[in-house]
Amino acid sequence: MLVILLLVSALASVYFTIRYNFAFHKLKRLEPELVTANNARNIIQSLLNESVEYSKTHPDIKPVLQPYIAAPKTPATAKTAK
Repeated sequence: MLVILLLVSALASVYFTIRYNFAFHKLKRLEPELVTANNARNIIQSLLNESVEYSKTHPDIKPVLQPYIAAPKTPATAKTAK
């Protein structure tokens, strides 16, 4: 009975080791895509921040930025949201 349990344990260890190796290699293959996505997100966030600063002196761009920026909550909107 113990020999069977040892065999099952060894097979489970081999199975999980193989799965771990495949997952690790897949993670390493996807890492450059993650870096690229993070860089693009940082660039877009920087552009949005600069656009918000620009809108302080040029209010004509505010309607264009409206869907992309969170409106600050005023006390009137905070009461109606509850």
